[in-house]
Amino acid sequence: MVVKMLLNRRVELIAGDTLGIRLILREMGRLEEVEDLGVLESTPTYMVFSKQSDMAFLFERFDRVLSEMKEDGSYQDMIDTFFSLTDSERGKNN
Repeated sequence: MVVKMLLNRRVELIAGDTLGIRLILREMGRLEEVEDLGVLESTPTYMVFSKQSDMAFLFERFDRVLSEMKEDGSYQDMIDTFFSLTDSERGKNN
């Protein structure tokens, strides 16, 4: 795993999904040991809905609500809150 390589100083820099890497570091209890240098490239994320189900209404609603959350800052607030919580506060049993 590249995150372990970074923590063990086998590499100096890794690139990947910011939230995914932060989650791995958080689960390892080592989130504060790594500095985020920013976005190298922004890649869109896609969701797929089956053609065989009538889910168009769900897609449209999901897309609208996610856009609204990003605009009003509540999406970022959720991410920030998640990473500031302890494992027990998030309901994780270790």
